[in-house]
Amino acid sequence: MRYAKKKKTTTPTTMPKFFPKLDPEYAKNYSPKPFPFDIPADKIPPVQKHQYNGANFTYMIWPATATTNTNTNTNTNTNTNTNTSPPKNNLIDNENSATNGIGHSDCENNTTRIIFVHGFGEYTKIYYRLMYDLSLHGIESCFFDQRGAGETSPYKLKGLTDSKHQFDDLDHFIEFFTTQPETKPTKTYLFGHNMGGGIVLNYGFLSEMKNLHKIDGIICTGPLIKLHPRTRPGFVLTQAMKLLANCAPTFQVDGDLDIDGITDDLKVQQWMLNDFPWTTPCVGSVRLLYDMLYDGERLVEESGRGSKFVTSTSCATFPAKLLILHGLKDTINDYKASQQFMEQILPSVDPQNRISKKLVLLPQGIHSLALCTGNGVYDDLINHVLEFV
Repeated sequence: MRYAKKKKTTTPTTMPKFFPKLDPEYAKNYSPKPFPFDIPADKIPPVQKHQYNGANFTYMIWPATATTNTNTNTNTNTNTNTNTSPPKNNLIDNENSATNGIGHSDCENNTTRIIFVHGFGEYTKIYYRLMYDLSLHGIESCFFDQRGAGETSPYKLKGLTDSKHQFDDLDHFIEFFTTQPETKPTKTYLFGHNMGGGIVLNYGFLSEMKNLHKIDGIICTGPLIKLHPRTRPGFVLTQAMKLLANCAPTFQVDGDLDIDGITDDLKVQQWMLNDFPWTTPCVGSVRLLYDMLYDGERLVEESGRGSKFVTSTSCATFPAKLLILHGLKDTINDYKASQQFMEQILPSVDPQNRISKKLVLLPQGIHSLALCTGNGVYDDLINHVLEFV
């Protein structure tokens, strides 16, 4: 999310900051591009629906297709050479072509499940490449479009959620995914990016969540703990958001796609900029925007005795393993906040080092490591995840 104007040279149409154009008729302003990653259509599981607490959620279970794979080089279906783009995908362009009947793991010895919690303005399809590559290494991926995002909440429903619903929805889906009779994994990890990273980190300290005990570890990429200084709103705007969040919580704002900060690949950029209404416009309610900023910053909020939210008591039920990966060139979320959380806040409330924690700072990484194609960043992400789980 960025609070500066888009570059006119990279946007298909001018979207207003307020009153974003979300009606289906505005699709005419976009030029849809092919999905930028080459994934065999018969390997993509079907998108499914599940109703919970007033929302009709879209979800996907991507089965593991291999039990072991010692080769962690993912160049067979991604291009990680500098200044190059991934190959065109002429096999799939929408979820309708992916309903091949594969929905659950058929891998007899699979022992690992990852539940994804996507970032602000994201949805399932953005993670197809990552879930596919993980499946080749014997990992089952479970994904749901959050309330206010993707096919769960299209068009005028975009961004209509808040942190209370986010934590409750996540807790529900942990129970839902871990009780599917067709799946066999014995270890379950959460994977959160950007806003999703803030959600899973906060969730780890909420001891009242009934399914927290089912989580063996947490993985984050570019978590929203604090926005980068160049994207961080000032005091006046923050206070205005707080006021609106209480007075007009469902008022929608175009958070804007800082597309150059998200991915280094031009084809991915063009696909995202024209992926209406899913990726663009990047809309959130003022309640959502305020909550995700507040919830992130409270992870590193200091008081006289340490952190107000992160305490030795709340830390006692945090999952036993934590991996955070953050690109040093991330201009959306501040990698220094990840450092502060991992090197100062957690050690202060976990002096016995009960939590096995690892912080990886990638020199060439920008915001979305899963959408990078240059400098070996994506392969680094895969390798660190495989080592962690």
